Amino acid sequence: MMAFSTSTIAALVLTLQARSPSPPSLELMGATQLPLPGLEGPTLVCLAEGFHPAGAALSWSEDGASVRGEEVQAGVAQRQPDGRYTLSSVLTLPSTRWHSGHTFTCHVSHSALSSPLSKSVSSQLCSL
Repeated sequence: MMAFSTSTIAALVLTLQARSPSPPSLELMGATQLPLPGLEGPTLVCLAEGFHPAGAALSWSEDGASVRGEEVQAGVAQRQPDGRYTLSSVLTLPSTRWHSGHTFTCHVSHSALSSPLSKSVSSQLCSL
């Protein structure tokens, strides 16, 4: 009978867990007027966490219409010590657009999800 050390068993368990698909959770952090380095105007931050394999995609919409371009800064998926990933995206808006009353939504899609997850915010729900 073979004997395995505790560290070998722990490494094997982590490897097996990392291979199981894990869906992301989604967090949308409301607007802030505190300037983030290199950004101007109210900023929304979307964070997808705890997913495996890599390959999640974050996107933004404004009242249902896709938002792209310079106002969106997408991050690169970062592998965590447990083998799962995190991914962020930042949406920076002109102050007048933020206060327009429109709803801004972050969406995440991933192979472990049957449909994308979404979270929304508007200036009426956040006080600046």
